[in-house]
Amino acid sequence: MSPTTRLATLLLTLASLGVLACDKTVDVPSGDLSDHVTGVTATIHDELGSVVVVSWEQLDERSGWVEYSFDAGEWLTSPELELASGDQEQILLGIPYGTDVSLRLVNSLDEGPVASTEVSIATDRLPGSISSPTMISADTEQYDPDTPYLLVALWDWTVVVDREGRVVWALEVPAFRGAMQSQPSYDHSTLLIDHGSFWAIFDGGEASQVIRVKIDGTVLQTYDTPGLHHPFTEIADGSIVWSAIDGGNETLEKLTPAGEQQRIASCHALLGSYGDKGYCGSNTIRWRESTDSFLYSLYSHDTVFEVDHATGQALRSFGHHDDAWDFDPPSSAFWWQHGGHYTEAGTLITSSYRADEDDELVVREYELDEQTRTLTEIWSFGEGQGIHAETMGEVHRLPGGNTLHNYGSGARLREVTPEGEVVWDLNWDGLDADGELGRSTPLEDLYAFAP
Repeated sequence: MSPTTRLATLLLTLASLGVLACDKTVDVPSGDLSDHVTGVTATIHDELGSVVVVSWEQLDERSGWVEYSFDAGEWLTSPELELASGDQEQILLGIPYGTDVSLRLVNSLDEGPVASTEVSIATDRLPGSISSPTMISADTEQYDPDTPYLLVALWDWTVVVDREGRVVWALEVPAFRGAMQSQPSYDHSTLLIDHGSFWAIFDGGEASQVIRVKIDGTVLQTYDTPGLHHPFTEIADGSIVWSAIDGGNETLEKLTPAGEQQRIASCHALLGSYGDKGYCGSNTIRWRESTDSFLYSLYSHDTVFEVDHATGQALRSFGHHDDAWDFDPPSSAFWWQHGGHYTEAGTLITSSYRADEDDELVVREYELDEQTRTLTEIWSFGEGQGIHAETMGEVHRLPGGNTLHNYGSGARLREVTPEGEVVWDLNWDGLDADGELGRSTPLEDLYAFAP
């Protein structure tokens, strides 16, 4: 696509206005905006080929927004803003790559909202180095309507896909780095993307970093996270917590907002008298604000520790540590678990091998009995589905009660109802032989991450 086409500068003749639908149902009447705005143009973002940038000059103080459509009969809106006089800019999000877009400017005048005629622009083609997923099935009546997007780490790229399996945002990871744990910040206002060096250049994670970025690509902060090889997380005060390789051991490290690195815990210390401690390797860290503790999942020992933030001591352990809680029934034990966390209901949920040495991936959910130190399985899904994966995996309980299962190196994302019916199934079959899905997070609103 030529620079001229990419720019696709659209000078709107604001004296010529049409009738259009706002929020899919309300007609916005035509009117004359020439006394209020001028010089409206639309371009494609220089680095993010699916992001449309709309610019104009506001001549007086008004509230306004942009409406845009790329699926027939459906219109999306940018957030309504209070606009001061002067130059204005609004980004349009959630648009697939390689798509024609119609857009229209709206200003709220004294007599009500007034809209411009529709204009068009095309987003860039999807970069060839991004693997595009395939939609296997989607039941629009049953999959969760409150999570229309998913943030997914693909090693070389961090992407956002919509519920039709279309890539609508993508940020490339620098050469000789890899992203496995891209995630929203704790307050869901920025994106945190790991630039891991451990598996990229095999330096023990010495050059690993995490960046904090807005969805327009603006990097707000870069954190040095030496030793980072897999999981990290953020806590409410803005500290970054990660697992750092230390020879055969691994430690939980914290970088405070003031830039001070502190050690929270040591894997070998947590294992205590657990036989031959061997190599420590983790795949998940999840912070729980109500108890100020971390769920720290060790794939190397098929065990999840709950670690006290203040003391670094194990509050309890689940899995196959010598002091771990029991499973009821015993056949519900998890193995090679990944993505474990507490749900809002207080249950423990994780992705797991179906059994030891059986890498069919399943979801297991447990109630916790403090008195008997027992994990009682209350729900499971995946057995007999025939989807196998040697590494990775993750699970999310969605707002409406469905469950989203990420199959890691199985390269699938599936949503299932509490009754076990698959209502959304996305296959990333374009990943190469060594490819796998990293962390995936359902998102409600892309504009939450906008500047």
